[in-house]
Order: sequence, then structure tokens, then C-alpha cells
Amino acid sequence: ADVPAGTKAPSDPARLAKTKGVTVLSAPVVTTRSGTSAKITITQPTPTPGARSANIGLTIEIKPTIIASGEIAFSGVATDRGVHGRIEGEDARALEFVTRELHFSGVAKHGQTVLLQTKAEVSLHKGGRTAPYQLALYLTFEKKPATPVKKSSSTKKRSSSSTRRKR
Repeated sequence: ADVPAGTKAPSDPARLAKTKGVTVLSAPVVTTRSGTSAKITITQPTPTPGARSANIGLTIEIKPTIIASGEIAFSGVATDRGVHGRIEGEDARALEFVTRELHFSGVAKHGQTVLLQTKAEVSLHKGGRTAPYQLALYLTFEKKPATPVKKSSSTKKRSSSSTRRKR
């Protein structure tokens, strides 16, 4: 979610949409096997001067691993790219972008939601005006039942974990 600068995102993601000035963009869910990276990309092409386009939006790459204690260790990076401003001059036009990256790691229990909120404020152009925003990500970790994988004559079970992200 894009949160107005200085606003503390609520710890419960269900209350996020009720927070003044917050825009909840999406709430995707991804399931991956323990120790395997997963990637979510929520972007849209934006035309730029010179007949090219650039993707703006959020990309999250995360690697959850179920550890001996049964908890889920995780690490990853979130990359957020937005339009910062437009420059209209006599001789040239330009579209300015801002990109912020959030590198993270931690350990979560089954069903736990982790809130990651940037401290850095970035001015983004939204709805015809530019205002300072912070990025807030909610990661909810769940262990899913092992799914049998058939191998020749024997069957092996593998653990997997699911991560929900609300931006």
C-alpha cells in the first residue's frame, strides 16, 4: 500500500483500507515450496517521451524456508517504481521515475503477518498532484500441508509455505 508520509500503517492488514489517505493496490497470494523463491509482479506500462514505455509498480521476490523449529525463515527484496514528475520544456519533455528497494529477512510463525514499512518518503505523482508516500507491505506466512510427489515407485512428501502480500 502507498501510505501518506508520517502515517503509521496498522498492524492488522484488515484495517489498512480504512486508514485515511491509504491506497490498497492489491492483495496477491503466492504459494511456493520451502527453500524456493517466489516472485510477484504488479506493474503497468507507462508511456514515456520517445515512443518507449516503462513499467511502474511493485515487484516482490521472497524465499521462505521452513526451519527445524517449524517456523518460516524468509528473505527477499521489494522493488517499487513510480512516476515522480513530468518536465515540459520548450526543447524537451521528460518523465521522471523514482525507484525504492526494500531488502528484508526474518522469521515468522505459521499464520503470522509481518509488516514492513519504509521510513523513506518518496514524492509520487498521483491523481494530478504530487505528495510524499511511504511503502507498506504485509507478508502473511502459512505452512500448507505436504503434497505427495510421485517418483517412480515411491512417494515423497514436500513441505511448502504460502506468503500473502498486501500492497
